[in-house]
Amino acid sequence: MRLLLIISLLFLVGCTTKTKYIERQSEELSQAVYATKDSLDSARLDLANKYVQESVKIVAPPKNRIKIQSVIKSNKDGSTQRVLIVNTKNNKDRIVSVDSPEYQELIKDSRIADQLKSDVNNWEVYSKEVEKKLTEEYEVKNEMVVRIQDLEKQVLERDKQILKKDVAIIWRNIIVVSLVGTIGLGVYLRMKGVL
Repeated sequence: MRLLLIISLLFLVGCTTKTKYIERQSEELSQAVYATKDSLDSARLDLANKYVQESVKIVAPPKNRIKIQSVIKSNKDGSTQRVLIVNTKNNKDRIVSVDSPEYQELIKDSRIADQLKSDVNNWEVYSKEVEKKLTEEYEVKNEMVVRIQDLEKQVLERDKQILKKDVAIIWRNIIVVSLVGTIGLGVYLRMKGVL
């Protein structure tokens, strides 16, 4: 009976509250995945890295992570060097590292400098959206914890009330049985002539 009452209570309380769901696949995650893909397609590893780093903040790590290892080449002098491997479609592309002398030469071109500034601005806007999304998810989780605690308090309070009623009913039954027993004993003793 109590279990039915508790389930009914939870159902009724659940119906009256506003529940906010967190999307499994958010707009921010979609943007990150496609920005990374487009960055790789455009031979922009610098941007791909930034967007991937932001998307990792949104997504929980997988249970079975796919292992990716760097390719390390041993040189004749005994040193090792990591190798950057690109797709065949990038064979004719020129490779430039961020902040290298070649990169500094590139940003002297106003068109390229404007493009890079635009890319940085886009990434900053996206990064702020990710932070906003993470804050929202944190608030929703906190709100859910508070609701659960409130429900637990309500259920405990109801259990206390039910227990008080059960104890009162038991005492009433004891008193009724005692009175009936006393009356019955009195009638019996009266019939035997003791009273």
